[in-house]
This record gives sequence, structure tokens and C-alpha cells, in this order.
Amino acid sequence: MALSFRLFLIVFAMLVANQPSIVDARRGGGKRPQGGNRPQGGFRPQGGNRPQLEDALEEFDSDRPMGGNRPQGGDRPPRGPPSVGVFSISAEKPELLGSIAKSRGVTLAPVNGLTAVYESKLDDPETPPAVPPAVPPTAPVIARRRLFDDRTPENMKFFASTSNDGGATWTTGEEVVIANLPADVIARKPTLSADGTKLFFVGASGSIKDTPSAIHYADCTTPTSCAYAGKAFEQPGKIVSGCAFANGKLIVPVGPDMKTAEPPTADPLSRRSLLRRKGPKGPKGEKFEEMKELVGKAWVSDCDFTAGSAVACKATAEITMPAEDDDAMGRGPSAFRGSMIYANDQFEFYGSGKGAWPVVSKDATTWTRSTAAVDLPGPDPSCAKTSSDLVCAAFGKKRRGGH
Repeated sequence: MALSFRLFLIVFAMLVANQPSIVDARRGGGKRPQGGNRPQGGFRPQGGNRPQLEDALEEFDSDRPMGGNRPQGGDRPPRGPPSVGVFSISAEKPELLGSIAKSRGVTLAPVNGLTAVYESKLDDPETPPAVPPAVPPTAPVIARRRLFDDRTPENMKFFASTSNDGGATWTTGEEVVIANLPADVIARKPTLSADGTKLFFVGASGSIKDTPSAIHYADCTTPTSCAYAGKAFEQPGKIVSGCAFANGKLIVPVGPDMKTAEPPTADPLSRRSLLRRKGPKGPKGEKFEEMKELVGKAWVSDCDFTAGSAVACKATAEITMPAEDDDAMGRGPSAFRGSMIYANDQFEFYGSGKGAWPVVSKDATTWTRSTAAVDLPGPDPSCAKTSSDLVCAAFGKKRRGGH
């Protein structure tokens, strides 16, 4: 009897001692190592597999280069502007020459060798110090508030750098000063004319989605010393988000309608109000088709920069990008988002999306695909012709072979 009771106590003690393990086993096999080896988020590609066309159409809603590579991990805002590559362009493939650090929205012009005007973050400790202008401006060119969307970094300014070796090395950036810039104009997306005397930029007082936007311009004596001259182009009620200029012609991509204020409602959370908030978007497929029609269209304008003109460039036609070949390389539909050069008595447009570049025209109205096509390094390129080479700046990466 005593032996049986003693065995009972031993068995009972063992059960009590092993009880936490039993509970853990029921919950999934004990403690999981911190961090574990489980793939975070499974096998879904970081950033998702959004359709290429939707990626391209988003250019209307942000200043991310069309068709570009979305930062891995979704829509987290970048900490600062990345480097923009400068490439030598030939019939084979782009060759990386150098890069412009802490830059975005780069525009190139064959001035002082090569000149690049770009956006950079003002409060970045690595941003080069500004050079004091001879005449203090009445308003510096600075984006104090968001212009394109919530991902746009604040405190952006324009800087200029030059290269005397064809784009391989660049001088320390100097701040671009635009004297007399209206206090309510936030300047973004610069475009420098080939002779360096005109600086165009997108201007608005807030987000271009719901604030009137236009292309403004400044007269420049040097790439870093400019004076505000007025509006170059506007389309009331439309979103204006970029431009290209050459030989007196300005090309502006056709944008969607600007968002308007919603009518007030007694119950902001009512079903009717929630439906109204969708506004002009409508069903996803409907918006997709509407935006698809806009991607390949642009306004072309003749410009007169004489004093007294309220708007310097008047739209003369709405142009359409020529169709791509069935086997065209590239990502997304062709679009007038890039830069324009006037050479050999014709306009050359280096744009975004699939297709042979450049497209060419005698009058900037009717465009055809060039028979001497080149491979571009990335979307929304800015190109300039030097005495011996075609050079483009873009958010692109050096490729190891093939197109």
C-alpha cells in the first residue's frame, strides 16, 4: 500500500512538472525563437506586382518618374533625394559616366561644358552650402509645403552643377536663386533651356491635385542667378506637372482635371457622402481607360517671351505620341515625359515608356519614330547634345548586357 501511494506521488509530480510543456505543445510547439526563420510577408514581392500601366499613370499623381522602380517595401517616403545617373547614349546601350549625388528632377543643358539644374533637400547636412547672391532675392525658391503628394520631401531647393569632362565628374552644387519669385509659388521640376537663359518649372501654392498649377519661367544670366519672369503656360482646371522646351516650342503633357472641393453634407460619414468622395475616379476600370488616353497626349505651344505677355506660351495644338511597334522594348505606354532637343532642323523628343526613341518632328506637331533609335537609361530622361556625344540624366542603372 505504501509502495503504491509512493508511486502515485511520483507520477503526479511528473505530470505537474511537465504541464507547461503540454500547454505549449497545444499552442504550437513551445516558444518561437525571436525573429524566427519565417519569411516576412511570405513570398509576395516587396512593393507588390502592380500592373505596369497603373504604375505609369501614377505619374499624374506624383513626381516619381513614370515607370520607375518603386522603393522596395511599399510607399514609404524616401529619406532624401538619391543620386541621378549621367549616361553616354549610343545605338548600343547607355554607358554610365558619373552621377549627381542627392539630386532629383535633373535637367541638362550644354552650357559651360554641361550644366545640370536639380532639386536637393535644403536641410540635409550633406547638401552643399549656398553661395550668397550678389543681390538678395525677395523670395528664395523653396518648397515649404508639399506640391505633388505626401511623399514629396520638404525644404527642396534648386541647385546647379557643371561638368567639364562630358558628365563624368561634377562640381559642388550651388544654390539657384530666383529673384522676385512670388511668395505663394512653390517651384518644382526644373527645365533649363539649351542656351541656359531660361529656367522653366512647375509652380503652385499647394498640391497640384487640388491647387491651380502652371509652368512658370525665369530669365537667367547664369544657371545660378535668375529672375522670375511670369507664367509660361497654363490650362485652367487641369493638372500641369512638367514640360520640355526647345527652339521656341514648349511641350506639356496633358493632365487630368484638378480635384475640386466637395459639396458640404450634413452627415460626413453617410453612405451617399462616402460614394461622393470617389469623385471623378469612378470605377477602377473607367479611371484606368480615361488615364490611358491621356498618357500619350501633350499640348504644344509657341512661345513669345517679350515683356508684357500674360502667358508667354500659347497652346497651338494637342499632339499624340506615335504608336509603338509590336515588339517595342520598354515599360509602360509611350509618353511625352522627358526632354526635347532641336538639332539638324528637327525636334527630337526623348520620352518615357516603351518604343524607339527619340520621336522626331519638323514642326513639333506631327511626330514619327526615329529610324536611328537609341536605348535610354530610364524614364523621364533629360538629354543634351555635346560636341561629340548625346548625354542623358535619368534614374537608371548600368546594365550588364543587351537591351
